[in-house]
Formats: sequence, structure tokens, C-alpha cells
Amino acid sequence: MPSTFEETRQALLAADPDSESFWSAVRWMHAYGGLRAFAFARDLYEADAVGETMKATALAVLSQLGGPERPFRAETHGIVRSALRDPSATVREAAVYAAAHLAYEDTADDVAGLSEDASRAVRLAVAFAAARLPAGGNCEVLMSLACDSEPTVREWSAFQLAELDPEAIRAARFVLVKLLSDGTIDVAAEAARALSRISDPEGLRWLRSTLESGIEGVTLLEAAENYASPSLVPVLQELQSSGTPNLAAVNDALYACTAASQRS
Repeated sequence: MPSTFEETRQALLAADPDSESFWSAVRWMHAYGGLRAFAFARDLYEADAVGETMKATALAVLSQLGGPERPFRAETHGIVRSALRDPSATVREAAVYAAAHLAYEDTADDVAGLSEDASRAVRLAVAFAAARLPAGGNCEVLMSLACDSEPTVREWSAFQLAELDPEAIRAARFVLVKLLSDGTIDVAAEAARALSRISDPEGLRWLRSTLESGIEGVTLLEAAENYASPSLVPVLQELQSSGTPNLAAVNDALYACTAASQRS
């Protein structure tokens, strides 16, 4: 782990962007903050003939520079706006994440416009941003992405929908119910988790049937805990005695459902 600014700078320029050492260096820069770090990232982005990897590195640093205060938010705005239109998908992806972290409301339309980007990585970033940019239309963007051709995009979008307020989840209900029939169980499980936040009966029926069929997982069990339905007690008791690797999650769900049963 680099311990000085210069060591960190060199690590960022040399490390594989997918490596933990790279992201450790990015986090170090975020915490370091200050004009020196900002100038490094800005100059790196604007350097002549700089490649897409270095531009994305610069955006990764700028996106959360200086901690929650984001002292260079205003100075970074133009860079991010420009990067959202970059021909490189790698740069567009990094720009979308930066726009979300920096809460640039006026980029919401540009970000939404990338929901049909050819790059799956960009569409995943858009789903993350749509749940965070405080502008109208984020629910619609997530509903569109929840119907994406890629299962990972559908799953991530359903996850992000579950993080919205209940009113927005209700607005997306018809899409989430459709996702219960998705051929990828992880997608359907995230849809059930979202529906559990509004106590949707169709989601509960699907969840009970799925658990009874022997399919389980942390996401499904979180949905069961959210539902807190006495109707789930029998299947959760079976799971509890089955040697499941998710025993802690089963116990939490069973406690919630049993408590509801005792109140009824």
C-alpha cells in the first residue's frame, strides 16, 4: 500500500485498473484530497494523447475526491459533462459513476440517454446512477434497464429499484412482477426483494413457492424477512433444520415471520 502522494500517483499510473492495488490507490487519493490530488487527476484527464484507461483513472479519483465534502465538485463538473460524451465506453462508464457520486443533477438526461449504450458496463453504471441522481425519470430508466437483454443488467437494475422509495417501487411493480418469471434466478430474486418492500402479494406467492422448491439464497431470505409473513414459517423451519449455509439469514427471516404470526 503506497504511503505518500508520489508513491500513490505512480501506483495509479502503473496498476491494472481491475486490481485491488489500483482501487487502494484511488481510495488513498480520495482520502488525501487537496489541490495537489485534484490537479493531478485534472491534468491526467486533459493531457494530450492520453488513453482511455488514464482518463477513466482520472475520473475515478475525481469522483469522490476529498470525502463527503467533495471540495472540487464545481471544478470537476465540466470534465464529467465532457466525459459522458466520450467515444470510449471505458471513459463513459467512469463518467457516469462520477456524475452519480458528485450528484450532478443537470447530467441526469445525459446519463439516462446512455441506458441504451452498446456497452454493458456503461448500462450497469447508468443503473447505479439512476438510483442516485435526484431527478425525475430515474424510475423509468431503471424499469427500462430491468428489461435489458443482459441478465447482469436486469439483476443490477432490480437491485437498484429495491433501493428506491416505496412509491417508486409501486410505479415499477408491473416490471418487477414480470421479472419473477425471468429465467435467471438471481434476477427474479432481486425482483422479489423489491416487491417485498411494498408487501406485494404476488411477490410473496412466488417467494413461498420458490423456497418450497428448495431454492434459497441470501436475497430470497432477505425478501422473506421483509415480508414477515406467517405463511413462510413452515418452509423457513424446514430450511433451519436442513443444514443450510445461510442459517443466519434463515434465522432472521424466521424470527420476523414468527413474530408476525404471534401478533396476528
